[in-house]
Amino acid sequence: MTSDKIAPQGLPRLATVQNAAEVFADAGETPSAIRANIFKADDRYNSRGEKIPGNGLAATGAIIRRGRKVLIDIDRYGAWLSGHKNSFHAANTPASDMHGDRALEALSPNGGL
Repeated sequence: MTSDKIAPQGLPRLATVQNAAEVFADAGETPSAIRANIFKADDRYNSRGEKIPGNGLAATGAIIRRGRKVLIDIDRYGAWLSGHKNSFHAANTPASDMHGDRALEALSPNGGL
């Protein structure tokens, strides 16, 4: 058995921004959307010095930087994306719009899609 046929255990699945967009195309992620998520991953400050909270992506460890190269840990990004999209949908659904089946749709894992 040759060593090139043995898959190393425990290594993360990494992808460039472009490749990650292809992996998450069904979730509507484009390269631009992924770059925006990376930019907003950490807390930052506006021109008035007010703190703008990050989106939590940096805390997951999904972003790996090596010089100018930015790689995405596919598994961690996917976990963050599923939790982030579900919480975003629930937080942005008006309470007055939560009636019967629509309330159940909004709480479903795929956001009623």
